[in-house]
Amino acid sequence: MNKRSRVALMKGDDRYDNIAKAPSLIEDDIDLSDKKRALVKPKFVSMRRQLAATHEETVAPSWIS
Repeated sequence: MNKRSRVALMKGDDRYDNIAKAPSLIEDDIDLSDKKRALVKPKFVSMRRQLAATHEETVAPSWIS
């Protein structure tokens, strides 16, 4: 079984807005009707090189700021 994951890449000035809009880019390719949850996976690969990772503000709960 060769089932690949679907991904959406966003670019913009508002990180929260980008995360909210990203699923709409792939909504025709995925079926979540029998799912209870979906995962938005941040990219945390490097603490030293910010360009290689999702910015911390992207995943911080809004009530923290």
